[in-house]
Amino acid sequence: MCLLSTVHLFEFARDFTGMECPFESDFDKLREVHEDLREDRFLDEVYGESQSKLDNDAWLDAVTKKAKWIFNSKDLRKAVFDQAKVKYTL
Repeated sequence: MCLLSTVHLFEFARDFTGMECPFESDFDKLREVHEDLREDRFLDEVYGESQSKLDNDAWLDAVTKKAKWIFNSKDLRKAVFDQAKVKYTL
């Protein structure tokens, strides 16, 4: 989902519309942060710092309330750019 909302989206836009991507030089940075984003943000938001396991209902509740940004491509894109420390200017 991270790649689809960032690098792949820009590659598709370039390939199909000829759009010039201002982030092409940052593609490697954007690709490299997915694991860190998962560990540093998503898992911390869902599980907190003290829990390593949740029942299914508690997990679903936490994902939909605390980490709902993963379901919105614009919010996910912003999170990837923030994690990569790349300024998003579109």
